Amino acid sequence: AILRYKPKIIVVADVSFNITIIAKSLSKTVVAMQTGHADEFILFVPLLADAITVEGDYWKEYLLIKKAVNPDKVWVTGVLPRLPNFDFKKYERSTSLPERSKKIVVFASTYSSPALGMLEYERIEQIYAIYNAMKNIKDSHLIVKLHVHDNDLNTYKRIAKETGLSDYSIVKNEDMLSLLENCDLLVTHFSGCSYEAILMGKNVILTSYSSDFNFDDIWDYRRYGVVIAVDNLKDLECHIRKALFNPETTTRLKINRGKYIFDHAYKM
Repeated sequence: AILRYKPKIIVVADVSFNITIIAKSLSKTVVAMQTGHADEFILFVPLLADAITVEGDYWKEYLLIKKAVNPDKVWVTGVLPRLPNFDFKKYERSTSLPERSKKIVVFASTYSSPALGMLEYERIEQIYAIYNAMKNIKDSHLIVKLHVHDNDLNTYKRIAKETGLSDYSIVKNEDMLSLLENCDLLVTHFSGCSYEAILMGKNVILTSYSSDFNFDDIWDYRRYGVVIAVDNLKDLECHIRKALFNPETTTRLKINRGKYIFDHAYKM
């Protein structure tokens, strides 16, 4: 495509290492756009990209201090228009969305991986914990959004039967942003969708295990107080109830999100 269309400038996502190598070998100008955590720039941006766009002042400072990136390369743009305006009527016919009289909780699953900080027994424990919690919360519906690498559908169905959870859906190909737009709460171990949920004004619960993503808090969630961090799964039901029904909790999260979004995804 590069040889055919001969673009002068090539815009890449922050993990497009191969495309960047090819573009630079052809003497093209490369602009790298933040689409996740700024840590993903480390593979190539400091050496190869001609310019970097980030979503907020925090991320610019992060790259300058943590990655020693040339400050002349980094531009703060705010959140680029990748979050569409959702029409609820378009999605209410989806089999994954129940009637809006119920509270909708999205559970973004994580596949087991020592590199990502979740072992298989921990993944199973998390499924049991959220199922047991949700079956006790009336007028609520759980949507299990399977990770792209999570193909263990039978386990989710089996545990639902064992725990007695009946008001739930399991989806894999449903658009994640549409689910976030229409949900009341996101529960996950760690996922980039938690960042999207915060930017969309949604309450988020993170379950912590051995993951460096949570302990090091590289997203700054705990420091800003924009998520409910559940370190003991026995407390999960209590925290889900607070996130859904407790005005003090929801107000605190909303206020903290405002400061977080201003620093991480906003440009004057």
